[in-house]
Amino acid sequence: SGASAGASRRESICDCPATSAGRRRSAQLVRLEDDADPETGQRFTVKRYRSEKTADEDGWRHVAIELRPDNPAFEPILLTADDEARVAVVAEFLERVPP
Repeated sequence: SGASAGASRRESICDCPATSAGRRRSAQLVRLEDDADPETGQRFTVKRYRSEKTADEDGWRHVAIELRPDNPAFEPILLTADDEARVAVVAEFLERVPP
């Protein structure tokens, strides 16, 4: 019982609903369609999503997308407008729910 109590204190739940809007520079779970995160080699990464947009006759379009890690030891992933289809935001981190 002591071991399970210790394990439950270390576990937590994160509120990360699927999202397609509201990328308010919060942490995003991003799927890299054709690539892998250079640090982990995986197709999924958790980074802060930032994009530069420009207006055109159809509304707006991305000029650049930056996936920035919180850890300064890691490099951001920089994408151009041509790369937009290569990434998909799967979920947005909202909060950690304590056990």
